[in-house]
Amino acid sequence: MALPPLDGHGLLPSGVHPGTEADLRNRFCWNPVRTQLFIQLVAFIVVMRKDFPSEPLYVDGSFVTDKEFPNDVDVVLDGTKSPRPQLWKAVGMMALSQQAIKTQYGVDFWVDIPGQNAFSMYFQYLGIKTAAMKRLPPKHPKGIVLIQ
Repeated sequence: MALPPLDGHGLLPSGVHPGTEADLRNRFCWNPVRTQLFIQLVAFIVVMRKDFPSEPLYVDGSFVTDKEFPNDVDVVLDGTKSPRPQLWKAVGMMALSQQAIKTQYGVDFWVDIPGQNAFSMYFQYLGIKTAAMKRLPPKHPKGIVLIQ
């Protein structure tokens, strides 16, 4: 399953797009910086799948845009249907290991918590800075990738 092409603004079309690691590599690894981020992302996904084998993982950030040299990749674990011990383990990782995860894997890690937040929804809209750079209104819709 291939990801859709980027739109005229260098964004995935709005919505959640199922994709594989190969889809991410094929679409977003066009220079050494992006390829290195992808390698780190795959290593992070392997680690996550050991503890969270069935929870959905969403990939976003400037990595899934046309930005030539993204700084990192945003990853959201959907913990909304996770058993409580799994959910609290993920929240602990987000709260206590955020900087270590970013240093080792180039990933900003977030967790959707039932009734508390919805990072996977939040990341489907442009922030103020990116919107201004792309000459779009803040909260312009964009797509994210659901790792299959």
